[in-house]
Amino acid sequence: MWFFVFFIIRYLTIALPGLYLINHTNFVNSANKPGKWATTVVALTLVLHIPQFPTVEYLKSISLWLAFALLLISWVLYMKRFLVELKKI
Repeated sequence: MWFFVFFIIRYLTIALPGLYLINHTNFVNSANKPGKWATTVVALTLVLHIPQFPTVEYLKSISLWLAFALLLISWVLYMKRFLVELKKI
């Protein structure tokens, strides 16, 4: 549950400033590499969690924490980029 809450908060805190900047500047945000890697790891995490594979139980927590770390890094990079752009206004 905590991962889902983090995922939604991250999404909203990226989407809302992005929409504001699109509407008030010429800035269009682009994806970053950690975010692309995070998408892949989140998909892997879902594949590991939906069907029950008891032999790969340890991979569930590894993929979840790796996805969290990559999403967090990606989120920090987005926030830095947004702050730079917002200071220009």
